[in-house]
Amino acid sequence: MNSASQPRPEEPAWVRLVRARVEGLRYGSVQIVVHEAKVVQIECTERLRPDPAGPGPGAGGPVRPEPGAGRAVGHG
Repeated sequence: MNSASQPRPEEPAWVRLVRARVEGLRYGSVQIVVHEAKVVQIECTERLRPDPAGPGPGAGGPVRPEPGAGRAVGHG
């Protein structure tokens, strides 16, 4: 039987939050904190990379943060 034809249950809210954080990151990590088998927190850490085409010798140019940098999202 084809699994694509089976109805898919609604995604939990935390899955949507994780997906949004991952899609918004260029470099970084997303951690899921679990307590008693429940997702209680989502931590997002972003790494900033200097723009190699920017001005200044060896400076690496301007650093542009991505939206949502360094924010943790709690979910109870």
